[in-house]
Amino acid sequence: MPNRKGVLAGVVQGQQWCQPFSCGHLSNISHPFWRRGDPHRCGVSSYELECSSGKATIQINTGTYYVTSINYNDSSFWVVDANLQDANSNCPLPRSNHRPFIWGIPGPSYTRELTLQGIWWATFVNCSQAVKNNNKYIHVDCLNTSSSFVYVLNVAPYYALMENLEPSCGYLAMIPVSWTPASGKKYQYFAELMRKGFSVRFPFVLDHPTAFGLIKQCLNRSIRFVLAPLAVLTFLAQRYWKTRITIDAVEKFLRMQLMLGPTRYTYTDIIAMTSHFRDKLGQGGYGSVFKGVILPGDVYVAIKMLDNYNCNGEEFISEVSTIGSIHHVNVVRLVGFCAEEMRRALVYEYMPHGSLDKFIFAPEKSFSWDKLNEIALGIARGINYLHQGCDMQILHFDIKPHNILLDSNFVPKVADFGLAKLCPRDNNYVPVSAARGTVGYIAPEMISRSFGVISSKSDVYSFGMLLLEMAGGRRNSKQNMSSSTQVYYPSLVYNQLIQQEMGEITNTLNMHELERKLCVVGLHCIQVKPPDRPTMSEVIEMLEGDVDGLQLPSRPFFCDDEPLPLLKMHRFLVTALLFSLLNYGAVMATESDEADFFRNCPPSRCSSDGPDIKFPFRLESSSSSCGAPGMQLSCSGQDTLLLHHVLGLSKVTGIDYIYGVINIVPLAESWSQCALQKIISANYSTSVYKQYGFQYASLVSCSEEFIWDSTDSIFGPISCLSNASQSLYLVAPYAFVSILPLYCKVVSTEIMIPYTSNQGIKDYNASASTEFNESAKRITTFSEITFTWSAPNITDVCIDCERQQRLCGFSSQRRTAFCKPHGSKSPAKVIIVAVSVPTIVVLTLVVASALYLSLKTKNDDEIQLKVEMFLKTYGTSKPTRYTFSEVKRITRRFKHKLGTGGFGSVYKGELSKGVPVAVKMLENSKGEGEEFINEVATIGRIHHVNVVRLLGFCSEGTRHALIYEFMPNNSLEKYIFSRDYISSQEVLVPDKMLKIALGIAQGIEYLHQGCSQRILHFDIKPHNILLDHSFSQKISDFGLAKLCARDQSIVTLTAARGTMGYIAPELYSRNFGAVSYKSDVFSFGMLVLEMLSGKRNSDPSINSQNEVFVPEWIYETIVSTQESEFAKNMTQEEKEKLRKLAIVALWCVQWNPANRPSMRKVVNMLTGSLQNLKNPPRPFVSSLS
Repeated sequence: MPNRKGVLAGVVQGQQWCQPFSCGHLSNISHPFWRRGDPHRCGVSSYELECSSGKATIQINTGTYYVTSINYNDSSFWVVDANLQDANSNCPLPRSNHRPFIWGIPGPSYTRELTLQGIWWATFVNCSQAVKNNNKYIHVDCLNTSSSFVYVLNVAPYYALMENLEPSCGYLAMIPVSWTPASGKKYQYFAELMRKGFSVRFPFVLDHPTAFGLIKQCLNRSIRFVLAPLAVLTFLAQRYWKTRITIDAVEKFLRMQLMLGPTRYTYTDIIAMTSHFRDKLGQGGYGSVFKGVILPGDVYVAIKMLDNYNCNGEEFISEVSTIGSIHHVNVVRLVGFCAEEMRRALVYEYMPHGSLDKFIFAPEKSFSWDKLNEIALGIARGINYLHQGCDMQILHFDIKPHNILLDSNFVPKVADFGLAKLCPRDNNYVPVSAARGTVGYIAPEMISRSFGVISSKSDVYSFGMLLLEMAGGRRNSKQNMSSSTQVYYPSLVYNQLIQQEMGEITNTLNMHELERKLCVVGLHCIQVKPPDRPTMSEVIEMLEGDVDGLQLPSRPFFCDDEPLPLLKMHRFLVTALLFSLLNYGAVMATESDEADFFRNCPPSRCSSDGPDIKFPFRLESSSSSCGAPGMQLSCSGQDTLLLHHVLGLSKVTGIDYIYGVINIVPLAESWSQCALQKIISANYSTSVYKQYGFQYASLVSCSEEFIWDSTDSIFGPISCLSNASQSLYLVAPYAFVSILPLYCKVVSTEIMIPYTSNQGIKDYNASASTEFNESAKRITTFSEITFTWSAPNITDVCIDCERQQRLCGFSSQRRTAFCKPHGSKSPAKVIIVAVSVPTIVVLTLVVASALYLSLKTKNDDEIQLKVEMFLKTYGTSKPTRYTFSEVKRITRRFKHKLGTGGFGSVYKGELSKGVPVAVKMLENSKGEGEEFINEVATIGRIHHVNVVRLLGFCSEGTRHALIYEFMPNNSLEKYIFSRDYISSQEVLVPDKMLKIALGIAQGIEYLHQGCSQRILHFDIKPHNILLDHSFSQKISDFGLAKLCARDQSIVTLTAARGTMGYIAPELYSRNFGAVSYKSDVFSFGMLVLEMLSGKRNSDPSINSQNEVFVPEWIYETIVSTQESEFAKNMTQEEKEKLRKLAIVALWCVQWNPANRPSMRKVVNMLTGSLQNLKNPPRPFVSSLS
């Protein structure tokens, strides 16, 4: 009798042992195998072995298989398809099997009795046309005929899907094999693998009890009633104590968090902080600045009291709406604010070294050139973050030395956002009613639009002037200079650079290379035409590079070879003043035009329960200027109708202005042909309406109808496309090819099926097959379909307006959309005031004074109302704490499960204002609430356009929840490893892949360098990269994150963190190097490699390491060869982008952390030229193979 680990369930304990039997070379065959004629207790009838001619055969599913070996140690046996044992056949074909992953013995529970151990599948397909240019299809010439071509697919089992089935091909047969087929092999190689067979495992159970075991079992039962209650009580006590420690740790952390975000203080608090405004630090924009202290904790702050006489609330709103919601190491932090009637204050973190101007304009040089270059880089990074790192682009408009503060370590912080303006990140033009800034730093286009449009380049100009002042140690415009020939400072700098004479710039004969760098970069920044100036990202790259690589720009405006006469400067100022007056008139006309829009184009609707109709939509009866082209609607009774360019006349059932989507139901009478045929042949490229969410499908033709299983992703037959000779079906791309009958062929692939309105956001409660079948069914029954709209210079602006709860309008003068200002005065009020002026003149002084006081009070009330309305909308940037009851209400009692994330399940929810959110309930908590604290401590304090935003959290006892902004397009993983979505191919084109990789890199770089503490994520992978409605990428899931000092190069960890396949080598063994931020770089590199290849870098179904290691495959496919099959049908530009991504990724996955670039370097590599990138070494594992 063999020494077995276990036998199948069903053996009665205590029964007599059955005698084993033999068959051919198999001996000692016993339970669960059964030989006909033996007692039934000796085996399982469905495991019957038939012994004939010295061979043991068994029935699996409907086929006969030879059993070649049995291994009781791991409960497995080896089988070979009886059809393939004929050695005389050089062209074996396995039996057809329609459920590749369901194998078992016939019987009511056969699917649970066997586990397939085959790690690969040989899938055979039959095509009516030859397949060309597809190396996955291996020719089976010996089975070909004149009208059919047989192939075996060389793909992993999870890729034997409909999306890999070419047109004219149908499923033929498939069989598992226990070795991974090497690439480039012929059919004969597959035939050899099939003849070797595969392994099948039956379940483990406990051994038969021995006498000793029976005695032990009795003793256990006798003492069960004593030890069991004691063990339970001990467990509960330990559980309570551990839970109490966790709750206390989380609550202590949350109390600390309350001090981090902007807090609203009372005026009494401000008086107490400043000790009745005793210590005045200086005068800032719009008010005085005092030193204060927050108790308890002795936290020093700087408090700016805004002057009432020079304040209309705009600068207060600008400051709180900008720095109140962002976080960067080079931007001053807003600790809190006060708004009580007309008394308003802003509370900042205290900067002990004051502003930069007192150092750079000091008589003696205060900083070394290295330190000045470091400060300049910090300022540039802060401004670049404002321009590119936030959800909304923030334009400062007042960059100057006085507004650059220095902390205790002389780290620069951009401050004073009173003139700042927010606008969409992709806006190239910013409407500004008047010049903003300080004389000497204002860009030319701020004075006159003839120089160009106002944009982020205006801040670049101011920064350039600041750089020149830092280099020269003097102001760019001196009032006390006796000579007018040197008033224009940039001219002096330019001449000195040309002549290599220092003059005022330095007292030495030779210019320091860093001084020259600051001057050259500064001159690039102050070019008169905005397009000639670099972006702040390019400025950072210039400051980080060598001075030798910088070219001197063209001579600045008004910099002639002759000195600039004073009269010439006066003429320039007069001309600029005239331009300013002309622009003022244009601005007034623009404001009038904008006010007229809302008066002439008010929102409307066709019925009380119909959708709101407002810009960019309009009714047919209104003026064409009230809506965007192609977005007119009409009323028919109570219905709102849209004439869609593809679907014809359709009923509008809903319009979501926040997400820019419209739901429509096509009217049956508007269809002149088959609904599906009309949709799949449509061209949406020229329409204002785009596909909101589509998924691929294959159109399959079958010679007869068949009944498909409800779990299969099949829909049909489609009556309007089928006829007597063929039945057509839609099959999902992720369905296995084996679900098709043998008489079916693929007609067309990548048919685009739109999501219906209730499926635009994927329902993870429903199976993929249910969703697909529902989509396909509804599209043929005239159900709701969702579209987005896309109008240049309109869509993004209007979506932003809606999120701010403001109306969107269109300026006919500026040809762009705009948001209606908060609290704007109506023209009627302006007319009344204008008419009242002559009357007031003739009134007595007393009445005039009374009227003045009344108007002032009214104006103050309006300003106060405007500020309070803003604060009500704004709230604070701190995440809100919710109770568990509120979380249940937000999620509707956890009704809609989106999926499972790190440490818990994620549900869809909705806040009180209708804002959709994703709620993660932490279930698998570890330590003392570590993952909850990690998430709140990281994304709860920071802000970046490429990092998901934490809106709130819940902590009640052991129940922890995190509330994030909702990402309708799920994770990047869905698009890399599946074709379930229509946008997968659109996302994974070289241009989009480069954009996605750059966005992720900028997000990680911000975590590493842009925060007050360095944040190491430790779990960068496709699943943790979320995509919003416009497919912008967001880093999420900070449960494994760790905070450390920004200058800390080594991190101490007690155990490896991350996900298998993305974990850096040093996290496993310190022999590879120290753990640092370079571990995130490794994970990012693996992510990019997966995005390039569409393969997981660690596929559990693959046994050969040569096939598993994706970096080697990328190196061989893209990097080491100039032309490959991978990029065969791409343009030269697309090939270069792929090659750039591959090179950068392979540098990131270098085994030695010291050889990996920093994320800042990665960003530069991705934005730089391919010619500047060196080829990386061959991946480490390759050298071992």
